[in-house]
Amino acid sequence: AGEALAWYERTPPGERVAWGGLGACAALGLCAALERFVRLRRRAVVPNDFLVRFLDKLHEGKLDGGKALDYCEMHPSPAARVALAAVRRWGRPAVDLERAVGLANRWESERLRRNVGTLRRVAALAPLLGLLGSLLTADRLLRQAGPGAGASTLADALTPLTCGVAVGVAAMVLYDFLSARVERLAAALDRLGAETID
Repeated sequence: AGEALAWYERTPPGERVAWGGLGACAALGLCAALERFVRLRRRAVVPNDFLVRFLDKLHEGKLDGGKALDYCEMHPSPAARVALAAVRRWGRPAVDLERAVGLANRWESERLRRNVGTLRRVAALAPLLGLLGSLLTADRLLRQAGPGAGASTLADALTPLTCGVAVGVAAMVLYDFLSARVERLAAALDRLGAETID
């Protein structure tokens, strides 16, 4: 703690802001990624036991409107809510079912995408904060060192930029991974809605 306090006291305010911003970006990106990894598990979004049993009973004709409604409400998940949109309109024209399932699917897909965009923002912001920190550090060190500034001064100046780019790259990789997962899960919800309507 003493070393951190000493660093804080000798670091100019502009550089502290850049490092604080990088730390905040890293923490925000990590929290958003962990939250989405937990929420976007396939078994949480499209539980296989619900999907198989619901579709089997539906195809075999063992479900009427009331039983299907009870079954969907007993298994809360995005998949059950998409199926429930069709079940609640049991016996109505196919156009009504398609509209209801389409709206439910869009709603659930938007809920799956929530916080994924945070990673894209972190990926864009972290390198900029790193660049700002590097420029501020380089300016300070070059003013202190004078004309004969060496490699250590340059290395010190580039440290925030390196950290910012590393956080940005990690956030972009996580964003792409989670975006692909959201698209696969949204497609599974869409297939479930279409099968329920059929």
